[in-house]
Amino acid sequence: MRMKKILLFAILCLMSIGTWADNPTDYFSVSELKLMPGGDAGYVDITLHGSQIYTGYQMDIELPIGMSVATTDKGVLRVSRITTMWPKSVDPDTEEEYYSHALSFGYGDIGKRVLRVMCTSSESKSFTKKEGVLFRVFLKANIYTKAGKANIKITNAVLTATNATLSSTWDVHPEDATFKTVTVDTPATLPINITSANKWSTALVPFSASVPEGMRAFSCGGFTGEEERYLVLNEVKDFTAYQPYLLYAKDGFTGSVSGNLEESLYPESSTVNADSYLRSSLEPIDISEGYILQNQGSIDGAMFYTIFNETFTLPEGKCWLIRPAKEGMTDAKCIGFYFANDVTNIGNVSINKKQSNGNLYTLDGKLVKSPTVGNIYIKDGKKVLKLK
Repeated sequence: MRMKKILLFAILCLMSIGTWADNPTDYFSVSELKLMPGGDAGYVDITLHGSQIYTGYQMDIELPIGMSVATTDKGVLRVSRITTMWPKSVDPDTEEEYYSHALSFGYGDIGKRVLRVMCTSSESKSFTKKEGVLFRVFLKANIYTKAGKANIKITNAVLTATNATLSSTWDVHPEDATFKTVTVDTPATLPINITSANKWSTALVPFSASVPEGMRAFSCGGFTGEEERYLVLNEVKDFTAYQPYLLYAKDGFTGSVSGNLEESLYPESSTVNADSYLRSSLEPIDISEGYILQNQGSIDGAMFYTIFNETFTLPEGKCWLIRPAKEGMTDAKCIGFYFANDVTNIGNVSINKKQSNGNLYTLDGKLVKSPTVGNIYIKDGKKVLKLK
């Protein structure tokens, strides 16, 4: 019953919206915070500076890319109510004390990275003060957050006031109010895990760093081979900031790479595609075309497989492949790898065709007795794709 009263009161309050000119001195503030990318959560306090006593409020808090509201181990949003401005009431039936107001909130429901917060009183009780801390939000930043001062925006902010004659509301910020009180530090670490079964992975590295031992990194140089079904890989020894890479570790790799974020290098768009083939995103993204890295049982590990018009959600920092359409090019179920200027380059391997007798071999020269559909093999000195 109490929740129904809260919702009804909230609806009634939000039906009457005034103008900022009616209430020019009221505003919110956000406390200062410094976050380490990929580190622990920290909190900011949202404070009201009012000219009168209010009964409730609503606002949306928009966070930048890479920043999110922290959660507990059980997935509960870490948004804490602050009760210093709330009067206490007594339940007439149980005589138990309770606060007159309730705080409700939701994250990601009305937009990416948007936290909506609403405070109402089922009994139309007023706050005890004109100003004070309203609530506390715990925030986290991943390594794809822009370094420097973050843009924390408060939008759709509404305050509700009650006087002797009527209940009215004021739109506190007719334009988005941006607060630069949260600082994102520059040191960042990107964890990397490549299983021995997959051998391959992808990564968007947001800083300059050297490729660690035990792992190889490649950029994409286009396509080659029959119907251009093979991706040309150019090995690199150093990562360039905000460039997507294909990673390889024959026996698997578990470790990390570290560097310093640079605000001036931050991409203008959340989608990053340095070479027009391998693309990545600074935030989770739904894709419905192209190729994604999967392990479908190939002995050579993961490969790029076509999406087939389905929709896949990729986490931030992972990459997908786009093969530009060309006249006469047929759709390929999967894309193989061609190592440019490398001893493993299949173009540099010489096989005696008389001895091969049409046999199939793995890319490292092992005879295959039971080939798997979708895998790439060597036949008569050429790469072939097992189709059926």
